[in-house]
Amino acid sequence: MPVHGSNDIVNGFNVGHVFISITKYNQDGTSTTATFGWYPNDENNATIEGSPANPTAPGTLNDDSNHPYDAGIKNATATQAQVDNVLNVADKYSEKKDYNLANCNCANFALDAAAA
Repeated sequence: MPVHGSNDIVNGFNVGHVFISITKYNQDGTSTTATFGWYPNDENNATIEGSPANPTAPGTLNDDSNHPYDAGIKNATATQAQVDNVLNVADKYSEKKDYNLANCNCANFALDAAAA
């Protein structure tokens, strides 16, 4: 939903983004959060990597801690094994995957992480 509250069809490059956040709550009351998503690695600042004009590009995980969002799932609890599985998905993406607009994009990454 690129425009909050809108059902308008999107034309162009601003189609939105999907990312995940993992928060670890420590016994001392502190917490640590990692928020990240899957992107085309646009090292040359060409802005066409991962676009309809050039749908496949090397992929990279980027920090999304300051990325605004309109919808989310909060307060989901996970075991340490489930968190480890999510982190393994992230490792597999960052080590071996190319970003592809059609079948290896930010939504695919989030869905694979959620299924882990």
